[in-house]
Amino acid sequence: MAGHIMLAGIHRSLKDADTPWNDKLKLARFAWCSSQCFLPNKQQVLLDWVCNALANQTKFDIEDETVCTLWQYLHDILNSKQMTKTIESSTSMSIRDALYPVLCDALRVDSEYVAMATACCHIILQSSSLGRSLTGKHDVMIDLLCALLHLVTKCLETSNSLQDTAVPCLKMLLKKFSLSHRQRQLQAHRKAFTAAYERLLIPALALYTCEEVGDKSTLKGQIEDLILMGIFNKDMSEVYRLYLTINRDSLEGRDKLKEGQFTDIDNFIGFLQKEAQCCKEKDSRINPVLAGLPVLYRTFITAYKPTADAKFAMLKKLCGIMGISPAAKDSGIASSPPPSCDWEQALPALELILKDVYINDIYVVSVDNSEGQPKFQWFLQLLQLLLTSADKPSASLFNCLHTFLDLNHMLIEEELTQIWNVSLMTHPSSSHRADNFEESRTAFLGSLMQTYVKLRQFDKLLECLLASFNQEEPSTDNTGDNLVYFNPGFVHRFSQCIQELPPGLTLDLWKLFKDDLVNSYISRISDATNLEPPKKKKRRSAASISKNIETGLEQAAVTFHLFLTSARVIDLSATKVMMDRTESLMAETQEEVLQALHTLCQNATEEVNERILFATLLLTYTIGEIQLILLQHTKYGSKLSKYGSDNAEEENQATQSAVDILGRAPCIGDFLNLKSGEEVMDIIGGYVKVLGSDHHRLRHLVHLLRTQQLRAVLLHSSSNDGTKDDGVMKAYSEDVLGSIDVEVDSDVLGATWDGQVASITHENYTIAFLHVLTQTFSIWLPHITTQHSNQVARLLVQSFSSDTPQQDGNLTMSSIAQAFLSSDVCMESKELQTELLSAAFRCISNSAGSFSPKKSSKGQRSSSGIIMKYGKLLSMLTEVTDIQDTNWEVLEAVGSEFSTLLKDNTSAQGSSKKVKGAVKNILNILNVLDQLPLTHMLPTNQDRCMLGLVVIDAMVTGWLATGDIACQPQLIEALCFCRNLEMNILKAMKSTGILKCFEVSSMLAYIINKHMHAWECMQETNQVDSLSGRFLELDDVTQMLMRQWMQKAAHRASQEENILMDVIKLIEDKISALIAKLKSSRPSARLNHLHGAIPLLTTVATIIQRTASPQTQDSKNRTYNEAVKKLCSWLQELLTSVDVDSAEEVDVLLVGCLAKSAVAVVMCQKAGREDGVQTVSDQDASVVAMEEDDSSPALATKKSKKKRTVESVEETDDASLWNEVLEPILHLALTHIGRMKGVEPSDPKAKRKEGQQVGEAAILSACLDYVRTVCDFVGDHRGKIDGGIMGKMWTCVSMAMSVEEDGQCKAEILRAASSILTCMDVDLFSKTLEETLQILSLTELSPVSVASLQSCVLSWQVLPDCQLSEEKHKFLQENIPKAITSLHCLLVESVRDWSMTGVLALNILTTINSVMTSSKKLLEPKQALQTLQACLAVQFTSVPDDYFPAVFSTMYLLLKSLLEAFPQAVVHCMAAYMASLQHMLRGVMRRCHQGSEGAGRIGDQELFSCAENMERLLTQLSAHKKEVGKFVIVLVAEYINELQKGTLLPFVKRALVVGVYNLVDVCDEKDVSLLQATLPHNVKEIYTEFYSDYKKYHKYKGRV
Repeated sequence: MAGHIMLAGIHRSLKDADTPWNDKLKLARFAWCSSQCFLPNKQQVLLDWVCNALANQTKFDIEDETVCTLWQYLHDILNSKQMTKTIESSTSMSIRDALYPVLCDALRVDSEYVAMATACCHIILQSSSLGRSLTGKHDVMIDLLCALLHLVTKCLETSNSLQDTAVPCLKMLLKKFSLSHRQRQLQAHRKAFTAAYERLLIPALALYTCEEVGDKSTLKGQIEDLILMGIFNKDMSEVYRLYLTINRDSLEGRDKLKEGQFTDIDNFIGFLQKEAQCCKEKDSRINPVLAGLPVLYRTFITAYKPTADAKFAMLKKLCGIMGISPAAKDSGIASSPPPSCDWEQALPALELILKDVYINDIYVVSVDNSEGQPKFQWFLQLLQLLLTSADKPSASLFNCLHTFLDLNHMLIEEELTQIWNVSLMTHPSSSHRADNFEESRTAFLGSLMQTYVKLRQFDKLLECLLASFNQEEPSTDNTGDNLVYFNPGFVHRFSQCIQELPPGLTLDLWKLFKDDLVNSYISRISDATNLEPPKKKKRRSAASISKNIETGLEQAAVTFHLFLTSARVIDLSATKVMMDRTESLMAETQEEVLQALHTLCQNATEEVNERILFATLLLTYTIGEIQLILLQHTKYGSKLSKYGSDNAEEENQATQSAVDILGRAPCIGDFLNLKSGEEVMDIIGGYVKVLGSDHHRLRHLVHLLRTQQLRAVLLHSSSNDGTKDDGVMKAYSEDVLGSIDVEVDSDVLGATWDGQVASITHENYTIAFLHVLTQTFSIWLPHITTQHSNQVARLLVQSFSSDTPQQDGNLTMSSIAQAFLSSDVCMESKELQTELLSAAFRCISNSAGSFSPKKSSKGQRSSSGIIMKYGKLLSMLTEVTDIQDTNWEVLEAVGSEFSTLLKDNTSAQGSSKKVKGAVKNILNILNVLDQLPLTHMLPTNQDRCMLGLVVIDAMVTGWLATGDIACQPQLIEALCFCRNLEMNILKAMKSTGILKCFEVSSMLAYIINKHMHAWECMQETNQVDSLSGRFLELDDVTQMLMRQWMQKAAHRASQEENILMDVIKLIEDKISALIAKLKSSRPSARLNHLHGAIPLLTTVATIIQRTASPQTQDSKNRTYNEAVKKLCSWLQELLTSVDVDSAEEVDVLLVGCLAKSAVAVVMCQKAGREDGVQTVSDQDASVVAMEEDDSSPALATKKSKKKRTVESVEETDDASLWNEVLEPILHLALTHIGRMKGVEPSDPKAKRKEGQQVGEAAILSACLDYVRTVCDFVGDHRGKIDGGIMGKMWTCVSMAMSVEEDGQCKAEILRAASSILTCMDVDLFSKTLEETLQILSLTELSPVSVASLQSCVLSWQVLPDCQLSEEKHKFLQENIPKAITSLHCLLVESVRDWSMTGVLALNILTTINSVMTSSKKLLEPKQALQTLQACLAVQFTSVPDDYFPAVFSTMYLLLKSLLEAFPQAVVHCMAAYMASLQHMLRGVMRRCHQGSEGAGRIGDQELFSCAENMERLLTQLSAHKKEVGKFVIVLVAEYINELQKGTLLPFVKRALVVGVYNLVDVCDEKDVSLLQATLPHNVKEIYTEFYSDYKKYHKYKGRV
């Protein structure tokens, strides 16, 4: 009883002010946890006590540490099991109201108690009992909601971990608040409305517009619901309608008004304006009011679905809040001026609002025109305000302009000149790139130009563009330089639009450019140069005017250049009238523009102006290019003579032919009255010398002009069969190629160039020069000297080695060099290939020379000295520059020195930093060599390249053997690359002269030793797990390279035997030591020993596989064969030591090696048996002869005994080989196939690492190759091997097929499955097929069932191509109908969810096509027609973009095969076939509409391939004219209807229309008339245009 009294005093102690707070907390915790405390309503009492303490912490003067402990106590009791049981027992529990203000104050990021307060809030809201107290307290909920909104916003902005708890709290509170606010609205909707916007709106908008909340769509939806419920509720619908539609200034409007009717909305608008201004004054990063206006506008439209006028009125209100447009007079706040606009934050909001305007059809042009264009005028004023007031162009500005263009192009047309200024005279900065500035600008300008092309008003657009250049105040930056910038995207769109223009309009635009240049710039510059010095009173000086004119001249010239180079020049001479206009324009341009500009430059009293000279040279080059094209491809030139020299004799010569004009440099000389190109280039060179060498744009143009002149001379000489002007060409070549700078700075290597001459600077000048050089190298090639070839090669190698990626379509040194090295010019130029090899080896030699020799202890040679010697060898190879096969002395000297270095066996070492740099350089050079045609080079170059690669191989192998952990990944990569190149050259070599240069056996011995040593170093440094995959790849490449060397040595039998015997002697001791170690070790330790011997096993397997092939058996002597057999027996003994019970512990890398070794043993056993049989027959040749002549019983008995003895020995050997080697290794292979494909559980500690994943394909390939070998072995020994082994292999491979794979892995698995099915006996085969059919009958799809179905579908995919016996083929044919039916049913289910079963659906279609196209005729015609169900089952609208090309291609093959294999059956079921074709045509056209989602995400090449397949199918169908004549009209109608729904991509339409034209050929006149009569009215115009094009371009009009 005393105990109970003490416990009863707890309540009194908790309230006692004298009790310390620490003691109170201890008592409270004890009372909560103790079962002996019998306080009435204990849980509620303790909960009230802690809530009271927290609410009155200031009154009780509680310390901060104690407050923290109180929060912890509150959290613990709320989260305790007792509280959970109490709530579940329906006991009423509540939270004191006084806690909520404290809770709201604690929900701040800077609060000490925010974590515990958030957790407590989460528990309270999660509990229906505890959170019930909030339901009736609307104001408390608003306070708590505000606190949580602020907290979540801060947490998301700072990536605070509290967001994991705060976001769920907010979601739950929003859900509760929704019910509470609706009840509040029923009682006092005006107070609820005021509370919503004054207290909740700004925090809600701040959270909604927070960038980090973008992926939380549920939270955004709840905030939208909050705005919808609080600001745009149903009770306010009529008030908003009247507020936005009544004109308060009119008498009628005032009569309808009630006093105070719009006070709430006026206050709401005023509140938004005030808050927006406050946020601007605070300089907030994001203004929540401005950023949230699009949300308000979208919610307003969604809530009320107002009329277009009401939406437009609301738009004006919101613009007034942003300060972009003045507030309406009837807003109630007209007396106060609108706030100044913060354009940086207002433009993104306006962009989104205007998109809503466009989507919701708020501005309809026809309706607005009928009403007097009020909306048009308002939008026009808004556009003008944007263009004049925006601080700087941004992505949002261009998006707004794009929307204005979509609304009505006339809005844009009013301000085209200003828009061109804003759009083009701004160079992108880093900030612009951050907000997608370039993408937005390019998209807007592209749409603008495309619009005016369609309107056939492109001349109006260009007039405004030229007018934007010709301004007294051009846009400049702080330095005064003009900012006009044609980015690559704009250049591409502009060129596309110019190419779509008709020839007549192109000539009109040419004249427009010419007149603008003459009237706006040339005449004014001429007048300005003759003016007297201006008076001081003038506001603007003549010099200033001249500077602006020069700037405009340059801009106009650049645009003119872009226009002419984009135009379809050949089309300008299609008719005689067009040709006359072209010749006239060319002559006028030369006389009025080019000659006048050159005259200005020559008559300059002081130095020539750089801008004027740039425009002069650029236009000179451009007109020259156009003239060259016309002269070469058209009959241009017949009237050109009258615009030439005044000399009549020269005129007569010029009129003889166009090439005569070309011969005296028509590109420049015609309009300068000069007789030779040399005079022209002297004048231009003089211009540049006056300006100096810093003007890189002019230097580049001079190179272009010299190249152009050389082309003109070459064309003239080749056309007239005359003697080439070698002096001129050599002079040009020396001038251009002599300026090559082979030492390029790192800044230049890292620069980019957009391809425009106007943007050439010091950094990208070399890029521009290299681009021109590589593009015109075929012209310089005949005149290039050895020195120039060497300079070009060094520049290319250095450029290719740069790591600058190609950005936004810009050119880099690396991209240009890579494109040139893979071009036809480089492929065919033997001289350049020779110099490239020299430059590549010189680069590595210089890198090796950086390793300075160091003194070595104990008299050993310096490892750095070895590297330098390798570098010296590479340097010697650069001396072999003769392209003839006469430099064997140098090659043999290199080979001899190399063999000496190999025998020295000293590893090349160096610091990790230097080695990394050298390996990076080697990788770059190997990439250069990889671009060269190594298999088609001259023999000398092949031998030289091979020697260089072998030296590099030895150097990198030595580095790898040192065990430097930091460099091993790069070294292995370089070594794999190098050996792949060696292997390719060895395969292509026709001669064996390379074997004379060095000792191949020494090289192989060196590689094997270093290979093993590197593996040992990896094991010692614990790098096996991370690098095993890469090392396996190296192991494979090394094995193939050794085979190639052996095969190459086979042409010299003695050399091959010597090489192999040397290698065998090298590894004999290592094998013997390994076998002894395995015999003396425990089974558990054998795996480690075998793992360390992977390179040794690979070497042995390589030798055995090479020598066991039938092609090499006859050429080997007895000693050599005995050595190989001894190797085979050793290898078999090694494989026998593998412990099958520890299969899970064997590393996958070792499994792959063991599988290869087992294959080698099988090959050797088979070859040995054949060799033994051959030996016996040779020894008993006389006996065999006697047997043929004499059939005595004694000889027959002797023969029978020998045969039984041989068969008995073979059976014994085969059984031993199977039991000891093949079956254990097969168990390992099957186990690890399952582990690698993820279909068997593995040890969680043995997870695959990155390096292992890299080599997974190679390991899997080795294991599957071994499975196929076992299948062949079992097939040869059927009945002698356990039949269950085929079932085990099938189970494993079928499980591997269940994993979704693509590419090489899938092909390997399917080949293995085909081998197993072929080798199965009839019983197992029938059982397997029945099991697959049973699985295919499943209808419920789940991730587990999909995996099983995947395996079965792929099994039926390979079955038609298997080489089956007659009995198995019969069983297969009997079950094909069941399989096809099951596949159809399964396809219907799988196409419903492409995310889960997309791969399965695609494999089903492929399987059906495989069965149909089988040469074994597995299907009957009626069964084949069931495949049409598969085509109609696939709904293309639901096929994701990732699957669409493959699905469409498979269905194309299916319909094509059906028409080819069963034409008669298709004719009888033509309606269903036509429905399938109609389905496919509709699918491909809808994916290929311009602006469709598919057209943006699917590649152009893939879409074009789909369109081509559709065209082929339609064309193939049209070949059956008699059968399909009455049906194809349906497909033509479908094509016309789809054209009406959207514009096809041009390249797709070009492909499709050919097939449709072929269908129209099949139709007769009645069908065409019927089609025209039955088409809907809105598509008849499209059909008329289509049929007109058909008759004009396709229909045959000749005689039959």
